[in-house]
Amino acid sequence: GYAPRFGEQALDAAEMDQVRATLMRLLEAHDPYPGVVLDRHWNVVLANRAASGLTALLPEFLRGPPLNLFRASLHPEGFAAHTRNFGQWGSYMLGALERLAAANRDAASFELLEEIRGYPGIDALSGIAGADTPGAGLLVPCVLEIGGATLSMFTTLTTFGTPRDITLEELCVELFYPADAATEAALRGG
Repeated sequence: GYAPRFGEQALDAAEMDQVRATLMRLLEAHDPYPGVVLDRHWNVVLANRAASGLTALLPEFLRGPPLNLFRASLHPEGFAAHTRNFGQWGSYMLGALERLAAANRDAASFELLEEIRGYPGIDALSGIAGADTPGAGLLVPCVLEIGGATLSMFTTLTTFGTPRDITLEELCVELFYPADAATEAALRGG
């Protein structure tokens, strides 16, 4: 008979107008670099123009709804087909999904992990070294080959510092940044 400690509003609820507008300003300010807002299962709930341009390259069945970043990144017909360093990037993504499933401990997370483990080549990712490989850079970039251009990007994940709502607690913002000057020029249209 206790009242819930925190409320839970849908992101499109009127009470979330200010938060949603702030998130969109953040994503729009990040353009021309891709940026997305993700829910607890890494489903894209908001995206900027650059991210929408990249996801337009995906086959329709991977675009959702919902568009799930793990599925889009690791499916052989998704970004995996364009990822030049799929061993490293895929290993990072698989590890992130495994950690997410262990933390969430819900049916949807385990089902997504089981689905993705069934994709061709995913089993081989488990033993691949990431950024700790000698000679590797500071971060594991996502290196995409798109239309003859090579885009090398690293990401940051940001969460709300003081959420008092379950929806806000479970959201994160992923912003992609150019990892080299050539990618920056390509994303800026130069």
